[in-house]
This record gives sequence, C-alpha cells and structure tokens, in this order.
Amino acid sequence: MILTSAVWRADFMRSQLACVLLANVTVLAGCGGGGSEAAADQKPAFTLSLAPTTSSMKAGAEIDIVATVAGTSPGMLEKPTVVWTSPDGGTVVAQAPTGTSGMTSTATFIAPTSAGNYRVIASLKPFPTIAQTAVLTVSSK
Repeated sequence: MILTSAVWRADFMRSQLACVLLANVTVLAGCGGGGSEAAADQKPAFTLSLAPTTSSMKAGAEIDIVATVAGTSPGMLEKPTVVWTSPDGGTVVAQAPTGTSGMTSTATFIAPTSAGNYRVIASLKPFPTIAQTAVLTVSSK
C-alpha cells in the first residue's frame, strides 16, 4: 500500500505541475503579446507646417523656410527631427532646431541658376509620411 500511495502521489504531483504550467503559459500568451501590438496601433500625433509654402525668387538667391512641429507620440522619448530635401535641384542647408514646447527647424534654400519650379520637402524622422512641401519659383537673373 505504501508503494501504491507513493506512485499515486507522484502521478498527482505531475498532473498538478502540468496544470500549473499550462495555466501560466495561457496567462502569458494572453497578456504578453499585446504590448507590441498596442504600441503599433498607436499612431503619432504630430503636425508639420511650413512657411512659406510658395515663393518667387531670382536664380542664385536664398530664402529661409521654417518648419514647425507640434504634437506627441505615445512612448516616444525624443522629439522627431526634420529632414530637408530638394529633389528638383537647388541646395538646402538645414539649421539647428529650436523651441521647447514645439519644435522649429529652419532651412535655407539656395536657388539654382536655372529658372523653374523647385520643391523643398520637410519630413519627420522617424515618420517620413508626415511631410510638407514648399514650391519655389525661380526666375532667371
């Protein structure tokens, strides 16, 4: 009888341990996976505006364009940075950002020597879909 009782207890303990392990795996699977999905569902709440959005200038001239960023993003510790590009030509020189509550970034566009319309695009890193465009009309000297 003692042997049977010991075997029964060992089987009982194994089944209890299996139930506890299964319950823990179920709880972890139900709770653990939601963190990354919840973060992915939270969209950044940033706005980006430019001034000026259009302007006319002579070839070789310079103009400052100011990008203003406002908003927040859940879980983001640092503010996004403004990335400046000029895909049609000309030169864009970014200056250091300023501001505390919102952020302001200024870039100087140096017009090329050829007349035409040139875009200057400001976008947010790490959110490149948040972008604004200024169109600058350059006339010959």
